[in-house]
Amino acid sequence: MLFVPQYLLHGSQDTDSSLASSPDIPSSPETLLSAKLEHYIANGAPPPSARFDPATKKEAPPLSITALWKYGAFVATKGVYYALRTSIWMLYVLISPPATELASDFFSHHIWGPRRKSWGIEMTLLSALMRNIARHSTLINLPMLRALIQISGLVPLPSDAIVTPVTFRVHRRKLRGFLKEVDAKEDGSRILSGEWVVGKRLWQRLQNEWRRTKPDARGQRQKKKERVVLFLHGGAYYMFSIETHRMLTIALSKYTDARVFAVDYRLAPETIFPGQLHDAVVTYLRLIEDLKIPPENILVVGDSAGGGLSLSLLLYLRDNKYPLPSGAILMSPWVDLCVFASSLSARVI
Repeated sequence: MLFVPQYLLHGSQDTDSSLASSPDIPSSPETLLSAKLEHYIANGAPPPSARFDPATKKEAPPLSITALWKYGAFVATKGVYYALRTSIWMLYVLISPPATELASDFFSHHIWGPRRKSWGIEMTLLSALMRNIARHSTLINLPMLRALIQISGLVPLPSDAIVTPVTFRVHRRKLRGFLKEVDAKEDGSRILSGEWVVGKRLWQRLQNEWRRTKPDARGQRQKKKERVVLFLHGGAYYMFSIETHRMLTIALSKYTDARVFAVDYRLAPETIFPGQLHDAVVTYLRLIEDLKIPPENILVVGDSAGGGLSLSLLLYLRDNKYPLPSGAILMSPWVDLCVFASSLSARVI
């Protein structure tokens, strides 16, 4: 809808008297409005108050390198600004609720005591953190969660530890039992990654022992009895990696005086069962068959979901008559995948 002021239609005493008295222009309201707007007709003459000449040709200024630099700087500045603002907002949303809960549990632990008598302050804070992750899981999707978790893998290694990443191809090994079908699909193109973790003191001792060992008639050196730890990380089968568990694997190497081999088995939802168990079995067989490490020298270790996977590995090896390792360490293993245990509701914390 177009609203036209009344003075344009009916005229006024000072501005419209000349138009109304003109013999060539009728004094109707439509004629007065047309006369007022005749300067704005397309291709018409500019009004007397015009500040520019329409006949003047408009030319854009030439684009110089300096201008390009300014445009690039502007885009980069604005891009970084909005990226930082978005990141800060997301971190605030994700961190502020857990931080409040952590602070509350910290003071509660020291004033009224822990939720469980056996808990130290570390367990209290870990429990508070895990509860908040469950409560606010809707604020983030799985790829972003994995990306944030992987940041912990960027922490510099201690000066007394050596980490050596390795990869190996998964070949068909004629597995028995229910892994027979998935094993038959392997053609040697798939690659698994892992890493050897060892303390520097242990590494130096192993190097000195190797140098002192004299080769036999065939030119081979007799291998010493060396303990090796096969580590399977936790993470509910869908997150975490060998990088996020380095502080644990480094400590394992120091306290067990053994080399630790941690494997990055496939995760859900990209890989479904029994993909994780298949990777664990293939890794164990690589140690005893390809690297010739005696089974009695191997210790299987896992935490949380990795503890459950370690137990599954042991059961598979036992049921299908494979050589068993010397033992296992299961740290808070997740073995109740059907969530039937009464402790889930009876011991809520």
